[in-house]
Amino acid sequence: MSESAEVLEPFAILSDIHSNSAALKVCLAEIDRRGIKTLLCLGDLVGYNADPQVCLGWLTERQAVCIRGNHDRYVAGEPIDEVRESTIQAVRWTQKALSEAETTRLRELPDERSWNETFLLVHGSVRDRDEYILSSDAAYANLQAMEERHPGTLVCFFGHCHLPMIVGTHLTEIRFHETRTVALDRGARYLINPGSVGQPRDRCSLTSFAIFDPVTWSATIIRLPYDISATQAQVRAAGLDESLAKRLELGM
Repeated sequence: MSESAEVLEPFAILSDIHSNSAALKVCLAEIDRRGIKTLLCLGDLVGYNADPQVCLGWLTERQAVCIRGNHDRYVAGEPIDEVRESTIQAVRWTQKALSEAETTRLRELPDERSWNETFLLVHGSVRDRDEYILSSDAAYANLQAMEERHPGTLVCFFGHCHLPMIVGTHLTEIRFHETRTVALDRGARYLINPGSVGQPRDRCSLTSFAIFDPVTWSATIIRLPYDISATQAQVRAAGLDESLAKRLELGM
């Protein structure tokens, strides 16, 4: 699909996959079941978990429209500052696991991109690629920034905080422990976080992604079970920090 073509078919939005192939496999199966062809990925394809090559391969095969997140930048060689030792360990492990071509692919991804002149893809926020949108003040400030910097954009998809949410000027939806669809106002601007595919942090261990329907102008946050024990086994076999395995079952 051309990036300037009118969007008429639903599309999927994934974020913070973090090398979790068991979770990604379930998401892709659901996307296929729904007949969806277009995938947008909001960054942090790698990091934390231990199957980066498979995840990158699947996204490449499906020609996913991707941007990069902070973990992708770390793995590609950007300096790492003020992060946990377990994060640094996972970055170093991932750097050794990936080929030079795979690392180059991460390095060449943009930090943000406009898609079909209506949608904006960022990892952290409109204002800052590493900002966590965790408060109403931050959300509303980014809605204002979207209006000022991207006046034609109606929806900004963002990741980074691993918390599914839909926030507009007159709408805030933050609890998505099960699959739920939210109807939107075509005249309003929205920030939509699809949640994390590979490391949910909303105290719900189910994998999370979103589907946007441009015909009904609605967003569906989808929550699905996946084989957490398989991902935990990969983390442990790789010698990564036990906390990275444990948090998956806690959803935090």
